[in-house]
Amino acid sequence: MMEYTYENFLKFIGLTEEEFIKEINKLPVVFVNKDIILKDSHIEGKGCFTTKAYEPEEVIGSCGNEKYKTELGRYVNHSMHPNIYLEKGHFIALTFIPPDTELLVNYFHNLATMYEEGLIEIKKGTSY
Repeated sequence: MMEYTYENFLKFIGLTEEEFIKEINKLPVVFVNKDIILKDSHIEGKGCFTTKAYEPEEVIGSCGNEKYKTELGRYVNHSMHPNIYLEKGHFIALTFIPPDTELLVNYFHNLATMYEEGLIEIKKGTSY
């Protein structure tokens, strides 16, 4: 089984990092999640940080739609140890998240969720 690293994510989707960045920047970013701020990330570039605590299974905010991305949809970084997950267009807390914590998601899990929700197709013979 493939390790769920960022590098393997790029290989899986068939894009270079430059192509991936270009792809995720196609839609405008709208800041709608009032309890989320952008700050420098220790992982890469900017990241989404909480201004309040979140309980497990609490909805944090939306990631956008076909016309725009929210700050969560654009600036949440990948981690092998996520503290949020994607479900039906919203990010949800996996664990208790204290204030001033960077929100992290596993991009592979996002792909699986989007596939299961019928939002993307995965080529036959490809496994994640």
